[in-house]
Amino acid sequence: MDSYWAGLAEFLTSALAGAGVSLAPRSVAEAIPALTPFEEWDRLQLINRVVVHKGLVGEIPTGLLEGLFGTAQPSFANEVFVVYEITPTKNVHVRAAEVALAEEAGGGGMRATSSQPFSQALLRKPAATPYASCRRRVVAALQAPTLLNNWARSKKWDLQVAEIAYHEGLSEASLLSAPKWDGVSSDIMAVLVTTPAQLESAASVFPSAKRIWIAHNGQGHLIPRPLLDQIDGIVTLSRKVLDLQRTQIPELLGKPAWIIPPSYVPTHEFGWSPNAAWSMKSRPRTRDKYELAFFAQCQERASKLGIQIKLFGQDAPGGFLDESTRAALYEICSCYVSALPPWAGFGLAEHECMAAGVPVVGLYWGDVREMYGQKYPALVDDLDSLAEVIEKLCDDREFARRVSEAGHDYIETCFSPTAMDQAIVQFVEEINGS
Repeated sequence: MDSYWAGLAEFLTSALAGAGVSLAPRSVAEAIPALTPFEEWDRLQLINRVVVHKGLVGEIPTGLLEGLFGTAQPSFANEVFVVYEITPTKNVHVRAAEVALAEEAGGGGMRATSSQPFSQALLRKPAATPYASCRRRVVAALQAPTLLNNWARSKKWDLQVAEIAYHEGLSEASLLSAPKWDGVSSDIMAVLVTTPAQLESAASVFPSAKRIWIAHNGQGHLIPRPLLDQIDGIVTLSRKVLDLQRTQIPELLGKPAWIIPPSYVPTHEFGWSPNAAWSMKSRPRTRDKYELAFFAQCQERASKLGIQIKLFGQDAPGGFLDESTRAALYEICSCYVSALPPWAGFGLAEHECMAAGVPVVGLYWGDVREMYGQKYPALVDDLDSLAEVIEKLCDDREFARRVSEAGHDYIETCFSPTAMDQAIVQFVEEINGS
């Protein structure tokens, strides 16, 4: 437990809480006893304290802090956490406003009346938002679980995951934490798919929903031309992927398209060790031959310098990385070797490593060069230079630290939760308006 978490734990141990529950993100509640995860909060329960993790604000229920009407006073703060104490208000004007809003937002047994005494702040159904009048339910066919987990944190849509055309044996499925589809298909505005089988299932299971294809790669995985008439639009994670898909398939210029990159909050999980380069590629046999050849060339050049790049992933020599194993690897590695060719897409593993502080070395892929606006010190333009940077990261701890900081800066500059939310709002509004 680092100093920020230790400081929070010490405060919570020493500062007595009032009556009611103390709410926190799930990961915090699991680490510190007596805290209740936000998603397990019964909205009729009295709240005495709210713990906010600055990197997990997306877990805070919509309207919770806004509904505390100034009764939430900060009692503790550090670089990671803020703790709010909830003090019931006795101001008659605030109580009158609470009653009015309770009448507007409440319902059934949760409705407040002017004759009811208020011993706590109003904690009822959130007030209406500009998006409440439109459909926001989206189903994603199971694929890229870490991406879906990331997208599902946004409150600008209600994203659920369905195992349609799902093949058992996919180790990554164990990483999924996004909500599962509840089985109701009547009010689904869009279905996100990424394979022909998923598209076929989506048409059957969600006949009234828009069918949106997620294009992960710019060239190796083109949208099959025979399916173009069956999709209503495409989503990519980067501009380069969209441009390369359109270059190969000009007909896509007639389809609506959205770029929805995930968002990240930088953390400090990297702990440097010498000569410990690694990469990740699950199910290598299913990969495009160009991708495999590119990685083989990376390995060959690094090997000539005495460095062995260990490959992880399902069916790879290092084996599948679950969350705890990957976190442990972050702490004892030198760098992550990006085996993405220049025409590749977003690079989920690459961005996850950068957000964790792990130095990423590779060729320029996706939108890194265009979005960042400055040179990232470990991305290069040829394979020989790539091998040299791998060697330097495996030998020079100070250089690795500078690359780690550059990765954090890139993530903070280009992939904020606000930017992701804005992209999702545009998607929802345009789907509803179509």
